[in-house]
Amino acid sequence: MLKIIVKMKIKILILLLSGMQIQAFNTISSLTMIKHNNNINFKPVHKHKLNSYFKLTRPEGLAYEFALPLFGSYLATKNIATSVSPSALLIAFITTLVASNSMVINDYYDYKSGTDNLKDSKILNKKILTSEEVLYFSMYLALTCYYLTSLVNNNIVRNIISNTIILTYLYTPVLKNIPFVKNIVVAFIVAQAPLVGGLAVSGNIYNIKPAIVYLFYFIMWQELMLDNMDMEGDKKNNIKTIPVIYGYKNANIIGILYLLLGTLLPYGLSLTFILLQSPIILINIYALRANKILKKTALKLSKVIMLFSGIYMSI
Repeated sequence: MLKIIVKMKIKILILLLSGMQIQAFNTISSLTMIKHNNNINFKPVHKHKLNSYFKLTRPEGLAYEFALPLFGSYLATKNIATSVSPSALLIAFITTLVASNSMVINDYYDYKSGTDNLKDSKILNKKILTSEEVLYFSMYLALTCYYLTSLVNNNIVRNIISNTIILTYLYTPVLKNIPFVKNIVVAFIVAQAPLVGGLAVSGNIYNIKPAIVYLFYFIMWQELMLDNMDMEGDKKNNIKTIPVIYGYKNANIIGILYLLLGTLLPYGLSLTFILLQSPIILINIYALRANKILKKTALKLSKVIMLFSGIYMSI
């Protein structure tokens, strides 16, 4: 009986993954139909327009995206030369492109659904680029990622990156409206970056485990705080995030739990590591007691703490 249940679960999982891939690739392949639409307005390329394409990729986060796989390569080998080898640099470049594309396609879907209509700072709302141009840009980024991934000589890494690209296309239209799942997907994708970096150089994956665990829970907290900030807009657009369903006070409580897990699981009761995380934990506790929503300043501080935590893990 147990074997039958296991087989059924495997079949269901395969069907689910197949359906996800079909939907994702239908989204990408539909781009080829756009060029036949005579109503599309592709504006001439100019400097201001190129700058807008660049802004769509959220350049402020690109350094972190590039560094995470190299960080994983170093942790897996404890060798700086290996962490900047051609294999490691290729993976770092691919993960940066994948992360950039996730921002681009997310903006496209949000614009089409009307979620970002009230955000004047958004590129698509400024009408510098058309939605079709943004979709094409996303297609070019995805195709470049797939091509570069074909150059990687590790099947596990290729599979991880390919599935991540698919998840970026499924995130906004399918997963974003599922509480907890949306946060888990983002944290899962980010936490994979050091892993693929270590796998690419055939290092000791066990050495990367603390970094993966820390990143997963840290990003879970970060995504939850971003949901708090977007709570009013998400309510209007019927996006069911944790703060929308349970309120931002309960979201702050869950956020503290994530921070504690991310602090204690990687190294146990390491006093140094706990002290490194204490500023953001205390800020979250203050927000809970004051019944407030954390501002973007706290997220900027969290990136600094993430940086110092990475240095601690590398020593």
